[in-house]
Amino acid sequence: LRDTDGDGDGDSPLRGVEIFLLDRNSIVVDRTTTDENGYYEFNDLPPAEYSVVETQPTFNGFPFVSVSDKDGPSNSLDRIDNIDLLSGDSLDNDFVEKLDSESPTVG
Repeated sequence: LRDTDGDGDGDSPLRGVEIFLLDRNSIVVDRTTTDENGYYEFNDLPPAEYSVVETQPTFNGFPFVSVSDKDGPSNSLDRIDNIDLLSGDSLDNDFVEKLDSESPTVG
């Protein structure tokens, strides 16, 4: 991932985020959790159409806001749809998050 928000700060991957793989009928066929590098994978899948869904993460109790993905169709920002997997394919689909712009207040 690159610094797409243009703030010059290094963007850290999110570890421990639960990811679900759904078939074309929205039935969960597999699930995994991102590793320390934010990486996840599903192996030995038959050719089919899939969706990938993330569990929206939080940071120190504050929610992240999803950032849209310009190169993938999505019906919500936590779901990537219409992933056509063909025999022998290896595909990359990523989720990008940022902290909500509202700062918490104490008082």
